[in-house]
Amino acid sequence: MTWKLVPAAVLLAAGCSHARNTAAAPAAGVRVSMQSVKGKPPGYYVDAASKISSAVTRAVPGVVWIVGVYQDDGSCRLSFPGGATVRPPHVLFSPADLNEPYLRAFDAAGIEVWLQVEPGRADPVRLIELVMERYSTYRCVKGVGIDVEWYMRSADSPMGAPVSDAAARQWLAAVRRSGPDCGLFLKHWRTDMLPAGERTGILFIDDSQGFRDMDAMLKEFKGWGAAFRTGEVAFQVGYPRDRDWWGKVSRPERAVTRRIFDEISNCAAVYWVDFTLEEVVPRTADAPPPDAVERP
Repeated sequence: MTWKLVPAAVLLAAGCSHARNTAAAPAAGVRVSMQSVKGKPPGYYVDAASKISSAVTRAVPGVVWIVGVYQDDGSCRLSFPGGATVRPPHVLFSPADLNEPYLRAFDAAGIEVWLQVEPGRADPVRLIELVMERYSTYRCVKGVGIDVEWYMRSADSPMGAPVSDAAARQWLAAVRRSGPDCGLFLKHWRTDMLPAGERTGILFIDDSQGFRDMDAMLKEFKGWGAAFRTGEVAFQVGYPRDRDWWGKVSRPERAVTRRIFDEISNCAAVYWVDFTLEEVVPRTADAPPPDAVERP
């Protein structure tokens, strides 16, 4: 498999130190959780993000990379060690770093990366600090994302807890302690779960699924774009529940991505989810998967 290397000028436009602004290129690529990596080498995700982004004029390849996963007890398990850090409440660490081999490859290829956490009962500010302390030196890193579905999730709040304007400001401030251009994304499928007024510096991602067809999806997504019309929005697509219609579309990872950008003026990014990624971008023979990094 051949990796697509992005010119240095594009690479310099990515990451917290050189983040693109709202007038810069959009991003298109993939959403990836460590549960689905299953030994896939970094080159696979570089190739997939590059192929999907090539469907959109001026788009840079992008990745939503999940580094913190919700646990049944309400904690968030991070896929890297805590080192000498005193373990915060409701935070679990991994014995080795599972992300660095991929982030190194994303750096080299000019991929734009958001690092996502599913906070549960853990303090989002502390999670942001831990993630950025670990990875903000990677040029590919654009910022941190919070999947609100998992924020303070409980039996009484199965969709998570709404995010106030004050909380959003606090979380963005925590990200920007690593650099003034670092960003925050907030993800949900309901607009009323996200801040009513805060827009600057925040990307709002809609992960709705279960549509009748592409037109129904676009109607929902246009509503999302309108709800956050003074900010930037993004979308996750390719869910198994939508396979009945996108499976009939020629090269759906390209066609669906292109349609969204064509129809939603404030769309900043589109990500195909890893649940079906190999169906649209098959994996070919490649180097063996990298070893986890033994860094405290």
